Amino acid sequence: MLVFAAVDIGTNSVILLVFDHKIGGIEAVIDKPFGVKLGESFYASKSISKEALVRFESCLKEIKFLLDKHQVKKVKAVATSAMREASNAEEVHEIAARYGLRDIEVISGEREAELTLRGVTSAWPQRQVDRVVVDIGGGSTEIVVSQLGQVDLRSLPIGVVRLREAGGRKDLLSALEIAQLKSQIVEELSSQVSCLKVERPAEMWAVGGTSVALAMLSLNSEFNANKIEGTVLSTDYVDSKTQELFALTVEQRKFLPGIDLARLETLPYGAVILRACMEALKKDFVSVSTRGIRYGLALEIISEK
Repeated sequence: MLVFAAVDIGTNSVILLVFDHKIGGIEAVIDKPFGVKLGESFYASKSISKEALVRFESCLKEIKFLLDKHQVKKVKAVATSAMREASNAEEVHEIAARYGLRDIEVISGEREAELTLRGVTSAWPQRQVDRVVVDIGGGSTEIVVSQLGQVDLRSLPIGVVRLREAGGRKDLLSALEIAQLKSQIVEELSSQVSCLKVERPAEMWAVGGTSVALAMLSLNSEFNANKIEGTVLSTDYVDSKTQELFALTVEQRKFLPGIDLARLETLPYGAVILRACMEALKKDFVSVSTRGIRYGLALEIISEK
């Protein structure tokens, strides 16, 4: 069995996908997120903190162990928003090289969006439908529109970590504050979305930790990719869950099912971004995908082998 690996180094988490190529697609051997929080306290200094670098190195030790254990033949790694902007990105590259990741590709927002679309569609390869895909990350949000065989995309500097830090890292917000924050994001999104010319019949899909966490809460379930894939969330649900999350302290959020500890502080902000995207795109429902950049990268690895 030939085993490959794709690593997505994001602003909030690092995700490892170890996979085998089977007839009909990708079979995940390991699909594991690590709550590294590379972008924590990043946006004030534009420098990845020493604490985040320590967490990153600890994560890489485990990744190397897993890659060796499964005798991975080829691995590709990409890094997104925080690494695009970090003044000390070279330190990250140096640490990664010690653990065998010598050629991390720091990708543009546009390439990030393309890999995301490819990853999402890999779950439903036979369904040729118009889609708008939203990927809410720690430092940026990518919106990709695939209509009539044409792809258009935007990468916006709106992410869960960036938004929380810009707002003074508040954990509790009132209904009025939530509404004001959502309106602010909708305003930022609207000019970009109008350029995309999204047709109403296009399906809306969301990918990333925020949407997966909201799906787990709706299902009252721990992470199960098969169960979560395709879960539909309504605007009413996202509204109510946003209010609920912002009414809980971080300590209280620890009792929510399936939520990674690294996401407890940022999840409410992600919910606001998702709801703002739904409003800007004029969508009442969004389907959740567990597949994102790493699956798009996996398909790229397969095509190169």
